[in-house]
Amino acid sequence: MADSGSNKKYIKDYSIYYIEDSGHFPMLEQPEQFNTTLMKAVKSVK
Repeated sequence: MADSGSNKKYIKDYSIYYIEDSGHFPMLEQPEQFNTTLMKAVKSVK
């Protein structure tokens, strides 16, 4: 897992999103939560 504290220091407007109860394929394991999180991320860059 990335060190979010270090990343925030070097990357402007850095955000990290966690999807509970998923592994490497959250889009298959938790599709509804993945889609909701993805839309949240997309809207944040508009």
